[in-house]
Amino acid sequence: MYSLNRKLILVTLALLSPVSAFAGDVSLSAVDFGIVRVLSNGSSMTNFTIDAASEVAGNVMQCPEATTITTIGYRYGARVAGTPCAHQVSIQGVDLATGGNDGTIKSSGNAKAVFTPPADTSIDGLIQEKTLTASYTCTRGELLSFVIGDDTTDGCTPSGANASSFGYTFGSLFPTHVPYIFTTPGGSLSKSNGHGSIYFKSASKTYGRQVVSYGAQQFGDDSTFDEYGNVFPVSAFSTSPVTIVGVRLRQQNSANKSVTYRLVCGATIGAAGSTIADGTFDTDAMQVTGSAGGAEYLFTTTSISAVAPTDYCRITMRCNSTGGASCGLQALTVNANADLNSWSPGISVYGTKRANDGASWTDEDAKRYAIEPIVAEYTAASGSSGPKQNQPGSGGMQ
Repeated sequence: MYSLNRKLILVTLALLSPVSAFAGDVSLSAVDFGIVRVLSNGSSMTNFTIDAASEVAGNVMQCPEATTITTIGYRYGARVAGTPCAHQVSIQGVDLATGGNDGTIKSSGNAKAVFTPPADTSIDGLIQEKTLTASYTCTRGELLSFVIGDDTTDGCTPSGANASSFGYTFGSLFPTHVPYIFTTPGGSLSKSNGHGSIYFKSASKTYGRQVVSYGAQQFGDDSTFDEYGNVFPVSAFSTSPVTIVGVRLRQQNSANKSVTYRLVCGATIGAAGSTIADGTFDTDAMQVTGSAGGAEYLFTTTSISAVAPTDYCRITMRCNSTGGASCGLQALTVNANADLNSWSPGISVYGTKRANDGASWTDEDAKRYAIEPIVAEYTAASGSSGPKQNQPGSGGMQ
């Protein structure tokens, strides 16, 4: 039998943060840091080249809440050729017959921003944010399209001689039907279930997913840093003590290598902390090596102490093998820490690394690695069904 306190701990956890079941064991669950279930095996953003007036790239998504949209952001891919034409970003409705943009710009045609990319490579691969001529106040759940295309007022027509490309999507582990992305190559609508990288902002929040870059951080025991992961306050997902028993991650490890997964916690974010639990594994004991893939490992520490909600913890992967690129951990980079508020559970979870055991931690507050904690879940006593897990997208407790 589990005590009432034990039941309350896990009920609280399920209410506070989306979690997903650990494969093969309903008594465990992973706290969703938003990365592991999103990142794919791809190692770069996908760009769309606009070289005709009829071509656009866009994301369709809902407003998470009633808010006033003031800014649209995107990642500029590259100047492909020549001197680019003027372009515009805009907020439009959705054509319910096709699923593309409906061509009507919100706020009486003024929820847009016109810009001309430079005739050089100075902003290639960089995040750009444009303030709209007129803001647009959306309602909770309103379905909108956020569109990049040609601005027709400058007398310049996009072509192969003056084209620009725009980063409009990055891959996904679990592709979605909504939200989704679309392009119009040659003027014909093409929709895809990748995650969109065009995003929008109010005066105080970022919505959608801002991504500067993502891919594998490769390292070895002989690298400058040999241990990478995330630092987080336990209070980001629980108001009660919780036992962290393993890691869920997306890794990219070579064959015949050794890695250690570790939980290090302290009273303050700046503390070196103490190792609460760990486990060392051979990379050959996995389905495939050398390519990015998901994995779930339980620590091998015999007795694991619960961590307090006031603690700060680091959950990491250390490479025990030399070779520089022996081990890899998928990661994403945003423009600034504030932009992590569009990634669950917010700006308080970000990257950390160190050079060797016992060294000081170096935190990276505009980066997040694809590693997150697996926690012990309440198990129902005999005759009781107990609470089920709050699966991502399920709408809460069931």
